[in-house]
Amino acid sequence: MGSEITRREALKRAAWILGGTVSAPTILGVLAGCQAEQKTVFTPRTLTPDQRGTVEAIADIIIPETETPGARAAGVDQFVDRMLTDYYPAKERDRFIAGLARVDARAQRQHNLPFARLSKEQQTAIVLDLDKAAFSEPPAKTAKSAAGETKPEVRKTDVPVGPGVGADPKEAATPEPDPDVGRGSFFRRMKELTVVGYYTSEIGQTRELRINPWGRYRDIPYSPGTPAWA
Repeated sequence: MGSEITRREALKRAAWILGGTVSAPTILGVLAGCQAEQKTVFTPRTLTPDQRGTVEAIADIIIPETETPGARAAGVDQFVDRMLTDYYPAKERDRFIAGLARVDARAQRQHNLPFARLSKEQQTAIVLDLDKAAFSEPPAKTAKSAAGETKPEVRKTDVPVGPGVGADPKEAATPEPDPDVGRGSFFRRMKELTVVGYYTSEIGQTRELRINPWGRYRDIPYSPGTPAWA
């Protein structure tokens, strides 16, 4: 990808598919020149071989090969490793790796195998569940009374500090959110990196197509006179 204009266009296309937003580290990496490319010899610097296999398998479900090459052929797994290594803050990188671990743990619980070794149907079922949770809103926070009734959580300034409650009122009133639900979820970032990686690849840049990031698993309307979906 030779110009900043082209890189910005790739980000715009990706943002359109992702609902209008792309994270700051991803934007920084793309504008700095990071793009997906399939190298025959590639040594990951952040992902372990197993983690890379999970990334490649998830990306291949998000953008599968159809009449045109998919995420695997575009080298999206290599793009993800470069982005995590060179452009993501340590905290964000650790959150992503933890998300991969949860995906594998889920695969082990359901099928006694790591995600990368599941059948395509089993992988797809897990990914669709992750997508549903990632693009839904987290439930409103509630607190239970002594009688077991659920009621709206009190404001953080009203929460007393006590044994087992938390280090301070803020911590007591704001429990850790589910890491796989909503805007901050692992899968949103995984989908973002897959779509952006694909659009910055030679395949994504040279083919006059607007990708359907779900292949045959979701239908996206086609408007006459516009480029066909991949």
